[in-house]
Amino acid sequence: TEERQMAEVMLRSATEENERLKKELESFASGDAAVLETIRAGKENCHEAVNRWTDNTFLLKSWVEKKCGDREQASKFFKDHGVNFNNFDYLE
Repeated sequence: TEERQMAEVMLRSATEENERLKKELESFASGDAAVLETIRAGKENCHEAVNRWTDNTFLLKSWVEKKCGDREQASKFFKDHGVNFNNFDYLE
């Protein structure tokens, strides 16, 4: 009958879509290790960069203190620019 033929076409279409989605899912699963390794390497780079910027910020603080000759004035300068050295430190 026509209903049966229509149901067979829909079943075939759904089966093909299911197979396509299974292959797509497998492609995601196989890339997970590579993606995870890339993220780990990127994390290490970011950690080094953060600590380098922290070094630079402390060097700048030292330079500003020497230039101003007054720690309070230097502290005010950094607080005005959003840097609070009370909770500013390197990443562990």
